[in-house]
Amino acid sequence: MTLFLEIFLAAFRAVAKLFIMCAFGAFARRKNLLGKELTKNLSSLNGTIFLPCLLVTSIGASVTLEKLKKLWLLPVAACFNVVCGYVFGRVLVFSSGGGNRNADRRWMTNNVCETPERFQRAALASCTFGNALALPVVVSVAIAETGKVGNLVFTEEDKDKCVLYIGVYLIALSPLMWIVGPSLHKPPKTFSSHQQKKATTSRKAKESDGNLHLQNASNDLEEETIDNFNEDFDEYDDDEDLPEGDVELQRLTPPSSPKSSNGRFKSSNNQGFGKGSDGGSELNDENNNDNGVTTIGATTTTTTTTSPLPITTTTLRRNPSSFERLSTTISESYRKSKQVVKGFVNVNMCASISGLILGIIPFTRHLFFDTEGALYFVYRALYSMGQAAVPQVLVIIGATLANGPDHSFAPKRTAVGVLSVRFLLLPLVHVGVYFLFKKLNSSALPSTSGTDHTFWLIFLIEGCTPTASNMVLQTMMYSKEPEKAAAGVASLLFWQYLSAPFLLTGFICLFLSII
Repeated sequence: MTLFLEIFLAAFRAVAKLFIMCAFGAFARRKNLLGKELTKNLSSLNGTIFLPCLLVTSIGASVTLEKLKKLWLLPVAACFNVVCGYVFGRVLVFSSGGGNRNADRRWMTNNVCETPERFQRAALASCTFGNALALPVVVSVAIAETGKVGNLVFTEEDKDKCVLYIGVYLIALSPLMWIVGPSLHKPPKTFSSHQQKKATTSRKAKESDGNLHLQNASNDLEEETIDNFNEDFDEYDDDEDLPEGDVELQRLTPPSSPKSSNGRFKSSNNQGFGKGSDGGSELNDENNNDNGVTTIGATTTTTTTTSPLPITTTTLRRNPSSFERLSTTISESYRKSKQVVKGFVNVNMCASISGLILGIIPFTRHLFFDTEGALYFVYRALYSMGQAAVPQVLVIIGATLANGPDHSFAPKRTAVGVLSVRFLLLPLVHVGVYFLFKKLNSSALPSTSGTDHTFWLIFLIEGCTPTASNMVLQTMMYSKEPEKAAAGVASLLFWQYLSAPFLLTGFICLFLSII
């Protein structure tokens, strides 16, 4: 009973600290100090500046190549945790028909928790990624500070180990969170791209509507003429016989004449012989006026035109050179590659990889992270900036929850589903994996006999954490409806943190008893 009370108080203090920081955000929203637009801008600022500084400093200062070799299981556990959360989320809060716009509307919410389509991606991301930094650090350090917990004895060195193990865990989780996370929030582009292509095609069709109708109207008149016309051009192959840079005169609509009543063609430029002033024969060009009156010499006759003459459209097409073709191909490939890379590469992922590289290389580690390093002041500046990341995220959460949980985007059943994934299914899976490792008792793994209890405590705690606060930030940055979706994710966090002192405490008691 005493052990349970100690752990319960430690977890309660940690969660209460987070709630107090969120309360400042709610207060700012209530007093109109932090409006919706300002909240969104603050999220972008945090994700672009403060959070990358936190990732670079926390990862770079805690990782070395030697430690990474011994603690290989923690990055693997981070990947395993993400995969399990994603699988459970797909079953509970996501329907496979959600991205198909032609599917039945009932299929749009056809999942266990009846999550609406507009919130399914945010809910899936909330199941996938947990709070691997702030809450585990506070809880694990609070446990280590108790000294003796049951049969386990913690020392001052164990507090530093807790931070180190969590930092190694973040080596894999942080890149995953900022590579996979944005793609989970963004809707599929298949349908939107298809609609955009249709809109472009429709617009082009409207622009050339006049030409299309004229061509369709003159099809019957041109059937016989176009066959004869094409015979003269059959011997030419469009681009192959043209030297580079030459200009080809391309006739899109061959000239033709209207048919007469007996099916024969009349000439569109008739010439007649009229009597001149000297009584001789004179060749006169036909002149037509708007009233259909034809003047031939001194004689005026009236003709009736049964159908209009087809309009001949002529365009100039230049055969591109090999260099121009190569430039066009390279430009198009670069544009497509840029679109693909933009969806996966972001500043936070680059910050995580940069911290990993700076910490592993001995020269850069000494240069930046040792107190005697020439650029140690740069590390301290980035460290100070990074300390503002977590408070800002909590203030943003508090601002979005100023009016209480918003269940318009996040139904209560969805909140229960995400809560079950983070505080029930994943902890049980990690306990099962721990017993599997304990049975294997491999030398490649840290000892399960109690000598490495801090390592296994972090391993188990990382499997029992609420949704990452950064999911609110990512929702604000990448969601189609950022403000409403962020309020929905914050509602999920609200109920998780509200239940954390009870559920998290219960599982921590279980963890300490089995290790």
